[in-house]
Formats: sequence, C-alpha cells, structure tokens
Amino acid sequence: MQVTIMLPSCVDAYSILKATELRKAAVSVIMFFFTNLILFTIYNNGQQIFNENDRLRKSLLEVPWTDKPRWLRQSMHIMLTQANRDVQIKPYGIFVLNYMSFADLMKFTFSVGNVLYTRKQLTSQT
Repeated sequence: MQVTIMLPSCVDAYSILKATELRKAAVSVIMFFFTNLILFTIYNNGQQIFNENDRLRKSLLEVPWTDKPRWLRQSMHIMLTQANRDVQIKPYGIFVLNYMSFADLMKFTFSVGNVLYTRKQLTSQT
C-alpha cells in the first residue's frame, strides 16, 4: 500500500519542482497533500499505539504495590517487566509505524523528486 502511495508522491514532488506555471504547481501540491494525508493516518495509528504503551508504563509506576500481598507484587513485577518492551506496529518486520518513520519517508520522497529533477536538468543542458 505504501508503494502505491509513494510512487505518485515522488512524481508529485518532481512535478512541484519542474512546474513553470503556478496552477500546475498548485495542483501537484494539492495531490501531494491528499495522497500523503492517507499515509499519515496510517502512521498516526502506529504512533498512538506507541504512546499508549508509555501511558501504561507511567500508570503502572504510580500504583502503590510495595506493601501489598506477594501475589500482587509478583503480578506487578511481571507487568512492569513486560511494559518496558515497546509495543510497535512493524509491517513485515521492516519498519515501525510512527512519526519518525513518516518524516523519514517524506525526506525520501523529496530526495527522489529532487534527483529526478536534477537528472532532468542535466539532460536538458546537454
């Protein structure tokens, strides 16, 4: 799904850079915005799950459990140990869905668009 969104995004970034008319540039910006808004919602869901793990960790640390029965202390120890492991959405085990990955993806998109634009400039000069 990301590849189907990234290809038009790279083309839109290239179109933004090469557009000579304001109308064409504006259309490319609008298309880029809406296609990446869809991608952003996916990454936003991953970030919310990541943030929920931090909230769980903070909530568990606030529970007064040191003077409680042994079974509760053992349960809390297990929950605190498991809460230290970050909960992340990793599609295919390749990358993590969060805001940092989305920022890296946007940097990559503009880099590809810039490479295509630079290559077009170099071929038109020769």
